[in-house]
Amino acid sequence: MNSDEAADPLLATTFDLELEKTAVSSRPDRNRFAVAKYVHFACLVIGLVFGVVVGAVFSTSASRNSGIRPALASQRQTFVLDETFGSRPSPETNAAWKSLFPKQGGFFKHPDIAPERSAFSVFHTLHCVDGLRHGYYVLHDAHEEGKLLNVSNLPFHASTEHAKHCFDLLRQNIMCQPDLTVELVDEDVGGVTGFGTEHVCKNWNQLNEWVAQWEGWHHVPKQQHDDEK
Repeated sequence: MNSDEAADPLLATTFDLELEKTAVSSRPDRNRFAVAKYVHFACLVIGLVFGVVVGAVFSTSASRNSGIRPALASQRQTFVLDETFGSRPSPETNAAWKSLFPKQGGFFKHPDIAPERSAFSVFHTLHCVDGLRHGYYVLHDAHEEGKLLNVSNLPFHASTEHAKHCFDLLRQNIMCQPDLTVELVDEDVGGVTGFGTEHVCKNWNQLNEWVAQWEGWHHVPKQQHDDEK
């Protein structure tokens, strides 16, 4: 710019106006940039909060299904035949089966994984095996004594409904957690007996001790079926 232009008030005014227009036109860009930064920051904060909330919800849900569980030690154990558990119901054999369960039969409550009265599936499975034992000897003794049984008067353990329920429950439980221990064939019997083989097992006493701690959480109704005694 020459000296004449600087002295000309019209030119000076025009130049000032152009600067002001440029400044004014640049403000919306700066404002939009500032707003964008705040929006981006707000979205980031909202996303983090949402993630924390959703994570808490899912972690709570997961804890009820697969979260807190008894920390059971593993131990090597060789299976040995104990005929007590396969013998006919008697005070001795019934006491042996009862000793496998916690005081309340495996039922418990837990604030995280079992707010309502529940039981671990393994206790239900054991109950089924013992029920089939009872049912088998009812039918066995009736056959040996030549008695005719009225289906409607059969004890629950010997009923068809209970047997079918337990057979399929046992099938699915065994397939759900397959024991991959290798059993050597006994050529004398042409197959495997299952006994005399070492397995890696969970500590059963620790499981009973864990359940025993939660049997009395709040109020656990005492229910004992006469046919289980």
